[in-house]
Parts: sequence; C-alpha cells; structure tokens
Amino acid sequence: MGRKESNNIDFDFLIRNDGILRSFPLGFNQKVLAQLEGKRVSQYEWAWETSGLQKDLIYRERGERLTGVGLACFHLWVVDLDIKNGFDGVAEFKRIKGRNGLPRTWMASTPSGGRHIYFRRPSAARAATYGLGRQKEALLPGIDLRTGRSHVIFPGSRVDGVEYSWSSDSWSPKAIDVGRLPYPPGWLLKGLRQKKTKTKTKTKGVAPDPLKSDRNMTEDEAIDMAISEGDFDPSSPPGTRNSAMLKGFNRAAGIYRNATKLAPDPDSLSRRMNERMTCPLGEGELRTFIGGRQRYWERR
Repeated sequence: MGRKESNNIDFDFLIRNDGILRSFPLGFNQKVLAQLEGKRVSQYEWAWETSGLQKDLIYRERGERLTGVGLACFHLWVVDLDIKNGFDGVAEFKRIKGRNGLPRTWMASTPSGGRHIYFRRPSAARAATYGLGRQKEALLPGIDLRTGRSHVIFPGSRVDGVEYSWSSDSWSPKAIDVGRLPYPPGWLLKGLRQKKTKTKTKTKGVAPDPLKSDRNMTEDEAIDMAISEGDFDPSSPPGTRNSAMLKGFNRAAGIYRNATKLAPDPDSLSRRMNERMTCPLGEGELRTFIGGRQRYWERR
C-alpha cells in the first residue's frame, strides 16, 4: 500500500533499531492503540512492549495514514532547543558550546526553527554527578532535556502540516549507527549544570560527593564519567586512539577505585573502553595495551 509523498519516515530504519529506538505512531490515541494490540495501553507502554515484527506490520499497513512517529526516550538523552515565547534555545546552546567541538551525532530541525540533538542516555551516577536528572526537565530558557518517559518526534514526521527533518549539518543515521551515538560531552553537562544551579537557592554545607559512597558503581559508569569530563574521547582517530585510551583508562580507573575502594580489572575495563571506540584497537594492539595497564596496577 502506498504512502503519502509528504511522509518521509524511514520505517525500515525504525524496525531494524527497535531495541534502542522505541517508536510509536503519532496521531493514534489510546483507543486506537488498544485496537491494534487488543488491550488498552499508553503510548510509552506500546513503544516498549510491542515487538519489532508487530510494528513492522502496523507501519506497513497504516503508514500512509500516520501523521508521524514518536520515539520514547528510554535509551536516549535529547537536548531540545526551542525558539518560542521570546526564548532562543539555539543561541543559548551556542553560547554554552563556545569553541568546544560537538561529537558526531544526529540533529533534527523542528518547525519552530529549533533543534533536537541526540545522545545516548547516561547512567544515573553520571547524571547525578552533574546535578542533572534522567527524566524530562527544563534546563534553561529555550533548552529542555527529553529522556526517560518523554518523547521526541522522529524526522520525516509531519505535525500540523510541518515536517521534522534531519538538519543539514547532522550526521545521518546511515553514517552513525544507533548503538554508537555519543554520550553528552563534558562541556555540555558542565554548562547546563552551572547555568541551572544559578537559579537555585543557596544552602549551607557541602554537597555530597557521589563517588565517595557509590560502592555499586560499574565499570561502564566510570567510563561514562571519564567521557563526560573530557578525559576519554571514543571518537579519536587511529593516530591518537592509543593516547586517548591511555588517558581515558587512567581517569576511569581512578573514578572506579575511588567509588568502590576496589582496584579495577585492566583487562575488563580496557575491553569495555575499546568497545566504545569509533575506530577500536585490533586484538593485538589491545592485548599490548592491557599488558601495560596490568603491569602498572601491579606496581601500585
């Protein structure tokens, strides 16, 4: 069955990546969703529980009548920049960014002239370190965070006759695999935290350090924090990836040890970091790297 020419949604891409991009049809209220699934569910429950095969059938059968598709942000951390009500989130974001580089990621243009900038959802420990939550919240005038039980409109969808589209300066989904979306960079987290805390009432005492009591911290969370602080750049090219791995390992290992009071496992931590690399080390290089880290920690 054909679809409207104005509907530019890549349904195949959504189905292939349904494990991370939990999608649901826009314009379908709960009654319609209940008819499709045989039970009354919310959009978020439908996005989470409906299998990729079932979605594939529904999208192909009803695609021409969909106004668009929403993405439930269970695994995403999307910075929503709006230009409305006298606020310019795009200009505010540029001010926070300054001369810092933005990781290769997806960006979508919204009808208001704003942007959706996509990142992987950080761990609870990493978000807490910067005073940021893991649910939807307003951060600054014109800048909202969409994650957890909130959603964004998938590019190609049309709302009130206006299309959401991939930005011209965005890396397309075909260029960046959904599983390799970057975590939000440290400069962004610090900028949002600093701006956000200015509006809070000052309280006496020193804020607790989450690293001093987080004995359940995982290696992945330590790596997340090293990335957010700018000490580990997974996008480093082959010429600098060894130095990037070394700097990132030292920081992540220190974070892990301070939090858990346990020595890190050089083999496990190194391999987890290498999995994050855009251009990972080969097995031979990785073993050499691990050997060096093991000798270092044995001397400590």
